[in-house]
Amino acid sequence: MGLSIRAYARHRGVTDTAVHKAIRSGRINALADGTIDPDQADAQWERNTSSPKTGTQRSTVKVKVPEVDGDGERSGAGAATNTGSGGGGTSLLQARTVNEVVKAQTNKVRLARLKGELIDRPQAIAHVFKLARSERDAWLNWPARVSAQMAAKLEIDAHTMHVALEQRCDALAERSRILIEPADADAVAMPAVLADPRQLAIIFNNLLDNALKYAAPGSPIRVALVRTLNPEGAAQEVRVSNQAPDVSLPDASRLFQKYYRGDAVQRISGSGLGLHLSRLLARRMGGDLQYQADGRQVTFTLILPESGLVAAALL
Repeated sequence: MGLSIRAYARHRGVTDTAVHKAIRSGRINALADGTIDPDQADAQWERNTSSPKTGTQRSTVKVKVPEVDGDGERSGAGAATNTGSGGGGTSLLQARTVNEVVKAQTNKVRLARLKGELIDRPQAIAHVFKLARSERDAWLNWPARVSAQMAAKLEIDAHTMHVALEQRCDALAERSRILIEPADADAVAMPAVLADPRQLAIIFNNLLDNALKYAAPGSPIRVALVRTLNPEGAAQEVRVSNQAPDVSLPDASRLFQKYYRGDAVQRISGSGLGLHLSRLLARRMGGDLQYQADGRQVTFTLILPESGLVAAALL
């Protein structure tokens, strides 16, 4: 007389259901009385099972998803996944985990595209150029809009007023020029970022408007787009920098607070809400807005996370 099915399941280290299934499929044979000879059944089990399934006995493996470059290929040492067991290759559990991560990120990017939240590098640069041109045109067209009204109010010749305002605005436009200077000019096209185009426009407009208002006379406004890598993942940064005038710089700890305005700029029109709103919108999109001062050079950096592992392959 052999062991009962339940006793053999404990002996084998499997469930009762697994033993019943093995008997029904003919992988092991039961004795005439329905019991199981453990030695005979063990030999049949090993012989008729192609590979023991040990997945339920192994701890969950944490898989680091390799980074994908602009061509959709895995780069560097991350191209080969180490299973941690000393042998080469990728375990089934790791492969499934990577597959699920890729599927989730693919769905995220597709949803962002449908919602119009996916912004690529050329579109971002074009938008900055558009805002810069709008600022320039607003200055250059201002004399034509107001010269007649100002001349009538001051009771002087309208043409003389127009010429004087135009000369002054031309000088201002020349001194406050905006230069687009990508910091990595030799880099290939960057992957897309997840961002709301309307919120992005508000942030760019606030940063450029502040730079034009508060930059030192005659100094350029520099805009750079760079890609950074950090432990949290890849991100793209838009850096707007200018030289501050010879006055006290704002308090960095209060700069993004609502209604805050530095003592040196109280005579310049403003509400103190632009930077507060811009940082709020940047963080709503998963990014951030930071301030840095190096001597008289001040830089505002808009940080936007890249859309994920499969963004480059989808665009």
